Formats: sequence, C-alpha cells, structure tokens
Amino acid sequence: RDYQQYGLNWIHFLYQMGLGGILADDMGLGKTIQAIAFTSVIKDENPTLIIGPSNVIYNWEQEINTFTPSKSVVMYTGSNRSRKLNPLEKPAFIITSFGVIKNDIDLLKTIPFKAIIVDEAQYIKNPNTLISKSIKQLTSPFKLAMTGTPVENHFQDLWNLFDFVMPDFLGSKADFDRSMKEGQKDWIKTKIKPFIMRREKQEVLQSLPEKTEVMLHCTMSETQETLYQTVLNAAKKGIKNSHGKTERLNILTALLKLRQVCLHPGLIQEFKGQALTSAKFELAKEKLLELMAENHKCVVFTQFTGMLDILEEWTEDLGVSVYRIDGSVPAKMRQERVGQFQQSSGAGIFLISLKAGGVGINLTAADYVFHLDPWWNPAVEAQATDRVHRMGQQNKVMVYKFITQGTIEEKILALQDAKKTLLGEIIDIDSIENQKVNIDDLKSLLF
Repeated sequence: RDYQQYGLNWIHFLYQMGLGGILADDMGLGKTIQAIAFTSVIKDENPTLIIGPSNVIYNWEQEINTFTPSKSVVMYTGSNRSRKLNPLEKPAFIITSFGVIKNDIDLLKTIPFKAIIVDEAQYIKNPNTLISKSIKQLTSPFKLAMTGTPVENHFQDLWNLFDFVMPDFLGSKADFDRSMKEGQKDWIKTKIKPFIMRREKQEVLQSLPEKTEVMLHCTMSETQETLYQTVLNAAKKGIKNSHGKTERLNILTALLKLRQVCLHPGLIQEFKGQALTSAKFELAKEKLLELMAENHKCVVFTQFTGMLDILEEWTEDLGVSVYRIDGSVPAKMRQERVGQFQQSSGAGIFLISLKAGGVGINLTAADYVFHLDPWWNPAVEAQATDRVHRMGQQNKVMVYKFITQGTIEEKILALQDAKKTLLGEIIDIDSIENQKVNIDDLKSLLF
C-alpha cells in the first residue's frame, strides 16, 4: 500500500540520518510489515532486536516467517534462553519480551544490534521503571518505537519515548516539564513532528469496510437497582468519614463494586452463586443468540474475568465454537486460539479480557464486537475494537457498547468526553485522551 511505502521511506530516512522515530499509526494499518520491510532494506549484518509484551512476540515471529521466510529468527524466551544465543551465529532477528530484557540486560547490552524495535512502546512510558531503564542501555545506531497509542497518561510518556529513540533530543525531564509548565506546546509540537508518523484509518484506508458503533442502553433489574443503591449509599457514607489514602481506596473500591453491579451482581464476592439477574447479561445473550443463528463471528470484551466465566458457562450449550483469552493464557496458546478462531467455519464467539486481548492479535474473521463495560480511556476500547476492524477485514464491522442507564457507566462516558487533553494538540492525534483521573473526578462520579 502507498502509505506503507511512505512509512518505510520515512523510517529509512531517519536511519540514514542517524536519528530515531515513533511509528504511531492507527491499529491495524500494518506497523509490523513496515518495520519488517525496513529491516530488509538495511545492509548491516548485525541482528535486529524486537522487544514487546509477551503476548505479541509470537505474532512477530509469525509475520517474519510469512513475509521474509529466508530470514533466521531466535525467540529469546524461556528458562533455557541463554543457549539460544550462539556468539558464532548472527540471526537476522532476535525477538524477546520486556520481562526478559529487564532480567538479562547485562548480557543483551553487550550485543551490537543493527536496529532495535520496541512494539507496544506505551509499556515503557514511565522513565522510573526497571524496564525503561534497561532498554535505554541497549546498543544500536537506530531505534524505533511502535505504538497505536503513543501517549497514554502524561506528557512525560512522550518525553520518555524520545529519551529512548533519540536521547537528549527533548532535553532532560526537568527541562521538558518546565517547557510544559511554561505553555510551550507549539515549540514541542514543531520539534517532534518530523519524528512521529501517525496515520489514522480514515485517512489512508478507503478500502477498509465501514465500522458502525451502537450504544445499547439497558435498565437494571429490580434486584440490581436495590443492590446498586445499597452499595452507593454505603460508599458515600464511608467516603465522607475518610481522608487521604483511605478516602481514595474507598472511592476506588466503591467504583469497582458499582461497575460490577451494572455488569452482573454475581461478580461481587458476597453475591456469587445467588442466581441474581443482570439486565445487561440478558441483553447480551439475546444479541449473541441472534448473531449465532445468522452464522456470525463475535468478539466479546470485558474487564472482568469473572464475567468471562459467566459467559463461558452460558455458551457451553450453544453448539458453537467458543474461545477465550485472559491474563492466565500463555502467549503461544493465545496465538493458537486466534488461529483456530480465524480458520473455523460457521458461527463463533471469542471471549476476551480487555487488557489481555487488546493488543497483539488479529481477529478479522469476526464482524461483531461487544464491549460489555466502559473504561475511562476510550483509546483502550478503540484499540481492542481494532483487533477486528483492521487490514484484512472483508466485512462491515458492528460494535455494540452496552451501557446501564442512570448509573456510574453513563458518568464514565461523560467523563471520557470531558477529559480531553493537550495530547491531540501536541501530536495531532484526536483519538488520544487522558486516562489519568484525579480524586475530584472520582468523587464527582459518586456524589
């Protein structure tokens, strides 16, 4: 595709100039293939190091084998991984995870790499973490950070990504913080613009089928409503009598319980196994039954693994293929389940926890996405949706967002809209919003 060729040219130009960059294309536009193409263009015989969360590294191995099958790959993972690095051999790629980098930095920092590519680079946003400090010790003439959500919480995230790809370019952290406080946004924006490549789907993919998002509002069952009010009243009472860390903890606990009641009362420990009804669950079941009868494939996201348990139990008698990914599923097994879902014929359901399955997987066989519960940061939801609405998708994609009326969920939606940040002004990314929610914002959801 033309925009991918342009991206390759841009990466190669930065490499030739001795610079670094951040490839921040929208999810599903092929950041991986642009990076692999770049590694094929440069002639250095040293290996390329690819680093990512453990749930995406096997996807890299698969893509390299698909697009450059002649290139050798070492998966530097597992308990006996040190044996995989033979000093007499130079593989084209060494692929490893953030956790391994942190543990094996003393060995890896001695290896000269022709390029270092960090995927899902938002994982190294915090300069104070051991992962971030370790990655900055690696040696290479070229570093590329890749992320579909280049800045998640703070402006400092941006500083730290640049401190990895081009150390000292934005000055010290103190210099950067001072510039932000003095309102020098335009100066920062001008300075970083040549080094961030960001394209959104609507700009470049005329051929991608349309995506329709629908809010499905439901009212609580009588039992749910009573329970919701009980939790809310208890929370207000507890918060009024607490201060400092205790107050914050009480607020977060209350918000968690209220969100669980909205989704399914059975998620609260005290009410497990009591056969309490959930209006949202009933609506989701109704929609899923319709879609399964019409032979569709559907991906269901929720933040609560307990909800995945409830859904999995219900789907046992449906007679359709059901797959599941949550934080307990190893990376290799994730890829196997994705492959099975992609290749299976007929109707199917993929149950995924939002944080575990929001990155590193391709589910273009599906054409329906369910978000059962809203999250503070809509960029995280969008990233999950883009597991389905991405390159290779042949069908129109329908996204259902389930919202319980008159509850905390509606307030979360309002907060998403209200908490726009300066990030869009800095990086020209309208979709990035501020995930950080302060104590007053949290209180406003309850009082």
